[in-house]
Amino acid sequence: MSLESNYESAAWTRIYRLPYMVAMAMEGAGRSGVTGSANERMAMVRGLASGVKDFPENPLIRSIVQASGEENQLLNVTSRTHDEILDCLADIGIEDHSGLLKHLYAMVPTVLTDLGSRETSDTIEGYKTWVLNIAKGVAKAGKEGDFLGFGGEWFSAEEREIYKELMTLLF
Repeated sequence: MSLESNYESAAWTRIYRLPYMVAMAMEGAGRSGVTGSANERMAMVRGLASGVKDFPENPLIRSIVQASGEENQLLNVTSRTHDEILDCLADIGIEDHSGLLKHLYAMVPTVLTDLGSRETSDTIEGYKTWVLNIAKGVAKAGKEGDFLGFGGEWFSAEEREIYKELMTLLF
């Protein structure tokens, strides 16, 4: 029996999508150019995969990441999930970064409630830490506000603000 079967469909969807949406929020925090955007997407993939390595006993993370061992396979799954989430956001009228953030910030407490009655405190703490690690990894993967590689910041003010809000909501 899979861990997913312990949850109603909507609850599992929220739990599964939260790490992706956090990465997407960081990805969209500023302009990082083509190379920076590619680096941020790969940081999302690596952040997702690192959950299995960093939290090997966490059944929740293992259920979400279903480790394939192949970065390319995880990249394909991540890209499909990213696109599905974008489609779902558009379906509910969220078409910009501020709408994504508002939705994300409303979703975090709901996910924590979903997890609270079904998972151990260690499992929940690992999940929350993993989500924050993904946020930081994506934020630091590409410079925001640079011009042709000059200037910009690795962890921009907007990214720091999003990270701070996520930390407050999660912990």
